[in-house]
Amino acid sequence: MDTFNLIELQKELERDEGRRNKPYPDSEGILTIGVGYNLEKGLPDTIIDQLFCISTNQAIEDAESLFKGYKGLSPARQRVVVNMAFNLGRTRLRKFKKMVAAVGRKDWDDAADEILDSDAARKLKTRYGRLAKMMREG
Repeated sequence: MDTFNLIELQKELERDEGRRNKPYPDSEGILTIGVGYNLEKGLPDTIIDQLFCISTNQAIEDAESLFKGYKGLSPARQRVVVNMAFNLGRTRLRKFKKMVAAVGRKDWDDAADEILDSDAARKLKTRYGRLAKMMREG
């Protein structure tokens, strides 16, 4: 008697279902991602936690690359720039040139003002108001 082979099954399923890294409607019109994962079911907490960990680590890397002297910032200011990197992504955060320069000069008031003078702050007033305060106060 043959034993069940999970790897062989997964190869067959991937062949039959396909593998996509972006959501797509399957043959029944159900929003799907990966290898036949039905997004209408939602995501299990374990997957949410893994995605959150990946996204947080990426935001830290982005902040470290955009802000020279990142490691020398206070923990609160590090959290500000990582929070913004998480929310905006590297490309959009890179556009905060005056804020990045102010952080480099350790001009916390100017950096906070630049945070508040943004579309992000106008859309997410509470969040960016808190981040500006954290930047100011360190």
